[in-house]
Amino acid sequence: MAQVVYVEPTEELASLVQKLEEVPEEDLVLLVPKGARLLEDPLHWNLVHRHARSLGKRVVVVTRNREAQHAARRAGFPVYRSLRRLKFRPDRNQTGPLTPFLKKGRGSGFPVVLGSVGLGSLLFLALGAYLVVPTGTITLKPLAQEMALTISVRASEPVKEVDAAGNRIPARVIYTPLEGIETVDSTGHKANPGKAIGEVTFLNRSPSRMSVPAFTLVAAGQGTQFTTLEQADLSPSGGTRRVRIIAISSGPVGNVGSMAIDRVVDELYVSSLAVWNELPTFGGLEEDIPLVTAQDQSNLRTRLRGKLAKEGQEQLQALRGESESIYPATISFSPIEEVFDKEVGAEAPTLTLRVKGGVSGLAFDGKDVNTLAQKALEGQVLQGFRLLPRTLAVAPLEAYDWGEGWVAFRVLAKAKASIVVEADRVVESLRGKNPNEAQEYLSRQFPQREQLNLQIKPLWLEWVPIYFWKMEVRY
Repeated sequence: MAQVVYVEPTEELASLVQKLEEVPEEDLVLLVPKGARLLEDPLHWNLVHRHARSLGKRVVVVTRNREAQHAARRAGFPVYRSLRRLKFRPDRNQTGPLTPFLKKGRGSGFPVVLGSVGLGSLLFLALGAYLVVPTGTITLKPLAQEMALTISVRASEPVKEVDAAGNRIPARVIYTPLEGIETVDSTGHKANPGKAIGEVTFLNRSPSRMSVPAFTLVAAGQGTQFTTLEQADLSPSGGTRRVRIIAISSGPVGNVGSMAIDRVVDELYVSSLAVWNELPTFGGLEEDIPLVTAQDQSNLRTRLRGKLAKEGQEQLQALRGESESIYPATISFSPIEEVFDKEVGAEAPTLTLRVKGGVSGLAFDGKDVNTLAQKALEGQVLQGFRLLPRTLAVAPLEAYDWGEGWVAFRVLAKAKASIVVEADRVVESLRGKNPNEAQEYLSRQFPQREQLNLQIKPLWLEWVPIYFWKMEVRY
């Protein structure tokens, strides 16, 4: 009795072959579900058929998958749509393929019983489709050779079209106006020391009236001197008057304690005047004033220009074409007007700069680079090969030199090249062969190709000789 072998939807070819080897029966039914994509490929069916024959197995295929049905028939298998329509005549002495027969009803191929009218109509339709519809397609995917090439490209504004001989492509300058303002803190310092102030009291020791003029010098015990800021008129014999004073020297040295000022420096009044300060003097400090420096202006200029250049770069990227590129090295900011609100040396805590100008960059079309790369690779293709344009890939590398209106950079170009196949000769070689013969011929003639596929449309015309097909060869 025949053994049923089920093909899983995700079955691999190696697993299926192992199943055939493990089944002890010689008569097998290969049950193929609709989702089994593996066995839609005629090449896989040919391999399974050859392996089954080498094992001495007689195999019948049962499947509702139309692609698998036609591929299995082309490989030489009997094919049916369901198990219930299939019976076996096991004959151990039979050396030919397993011979199935149909029950009452319809199998997967042609109807068992057809009326004369139905048969005539079917033949008429088949003849019309035979003369008008039939087509054949041969798909060849030759083994491809990997190619890679580093190309130096010069994009230049004066160039108007792609120059493959000189590796030059057109470029254009994109410009956008900009304006910005920035403020920084001043970093310079200026010391402005303050002088101490206070008050002293004069006492007249003489019997006569006395007038002490302003700017009379008095001193503290440690030697710090002060000068009076106003005139003091004193009554005789004990008359007193309080006047304001300021230190001669700036800074904290003028800050003295109470009763520290105890003598008059001017010899004219040494014996007739007594002096003292009831309260400490104060205000002798070192004041730090911010100052604008030349470095402040330079740093602010660099900072604002950099900020505007970055903003301009973003604007240029938005202005470029869909397939255009801009190397950052070609982007530059050109100031038209710069105005500082403070001069160098000005006493101010901040410095502000207002700049007007524009940013420009050199843009080139990536399609031109691809064209140049393709032509360069085509020049490296070996005789008898052809470049496959759809495999072209270009990766930009660094820009190594640039100037006004031009930039030089490198790109890495990759593609695949395949052996040239003369389609007309292939078609002529297949004239008069049936599909199985044609597939075998292609496999022998092109053993080094990645994939060979022969398709016939409509599928039910697989018995029509290729001589009558409308042939097309695709890569």
